Amino acid sequence: MYRKVLIAIPCGDKVENECIESIYNQQFSSNVYTKLKIIRGYNIDNSRNKGVEIAINGDYTHLFFVDSDQIINEFTLQNLINANVDIATTWTKRRGANTKSNLFFNNEGSYDDKHNYEVADIENMRKHATSLKVTGVGMSGILIKVDVFKDIMEKILDTQVYRSIWYPDGTGLSEDLAFCSIAREHGYEIIAILNERIAHIDKVIL
Repeated sequence: MYRKVLIAIPCGDKVENECIESIYNQQFSSNVYTKLKIIRGYNIDNSRNKGVEIAINGDYTHLFFVDSDQIINEFTLQNLINANVDIATTWTKRRGANTKSNLFFNNEGSYDDKHNYEVADIENMRKHATSLKVTGVGMSGILIKVDVFKDIMEKILDTQVYRSIWYPDGTGLSEDLAFCSIAREHGYEIIAILNERIAHIDKVIL
């Protein structure tokens, strides 16, 4: 089956060279066509929604979001495609959290620190499982079928599927986790591919 994949990097300004290199080093089968689009702007909601718009208007089958400070593995895209699910995600350690991953597990939809999978637990799961259904993920590297966006847009009567939520008490939900909540409400599962652990690019300033 032919796959046309838009690789979108939403960023405020700078994309790390290592991120670009890891994308250009991707190895995938001959039936996969890719195009890279860097979407600049300091409003991450708008940047992700712009990526969705480009993917729909360009007749892409999949949208692959990669954060600008991430290094993905050589076969990451192909492995996510091979999972053959509506939403397939990589995983990584949360920045600033030594033991926590960016995967969440609470069916009630809470995305606080108590409901992050521990990195060590995921590493143990990888020994006997290839994938894990999660309730949310910080979208450092995620592949989503474009038909998912079309379906959700039709159901919510809105083209802005990424939208941060802020509550009166000052807490909030980032655009990626808010999208996870909407997707789950409309029957979509979020599947983490456990062998696809990606990495932050850490810059040390002396």
